Amino acid sequence: MTFILDSMIDTEMSQGNVFGLFPTPLGQYKLPPLTKSQYKFVLGQDNKINRSNRISLSKSILEDKLMAGVKSKIESCLTEYFKLAVSSNPNLKLRMTQSWSNYTGVGENHHKHSHSNSVISGVYYVQTLDTDAITFHHKDRSNYHWDVGSPDLNAFNSSSWWMPTPQDSLMLFPSELVHSVSSRKTKDENAPDRISISFNTFYTGEIGNDDDATKLVLP
Repeated sequence: MTFILDSMIDTEMSQGNVFGLFPTPLGQYKLPPLTKSQYKFVLGQDNKINRSNRISLSKSILEDKLMAGVKSKIESCLTEYFKLAVSSNPNLKLRMTQSWSNYTGVGENHHKHSHSNSVISGVYYVQTLDTDAITFHHKDRSNYHWDVGSPDLNAFNSSSWWMPTPQDSLMLFPSELVHSVSSRKTKDENAPDRISISFNTFYTGEIGNDDDATKLVLP
């Protein structure tokens, strides 16, 4: 598929434009806070060490009936994001495959990673500080060959993006996008854990077509 970009260059002047081709879509949404019972449910999940923070043992916490309302709101955001950033094909949707909670204390971090076997991933921020953030890493610039130096960073020459993570916000992004969380720093050593709910998705419906012999029906 080819998207036609109408050129805005004025051929009669020496001025031009720099276009951002193939940008990475990052969705950010504001959700209602969890109820007390939902918060207690997430906070009380059995968990284990995940390198330098903790992860819930359950990988289906959004399937619990107590979390049905949260899942429904997330799915509404997913539908909007998917239509704009991936496909407007009415025969194709996303279904949530796994969901789990993350706990990161003061001085802890979340290692650099991406989400395999998933199309779109997301993170819902249950509890954060104003200083909390997520870092996204450019896959083609992580080991950039030329070290030219640039004091003026922008969307074209940055190797990573630092994004604040407000409480009750939801972020959606392509699952192959590498991301991490730096070591949490605060003067309050008793600050509450950063708590988030992550999830993966996969296609459901039809992709491809008969004419190209690429049709695939997914449950």
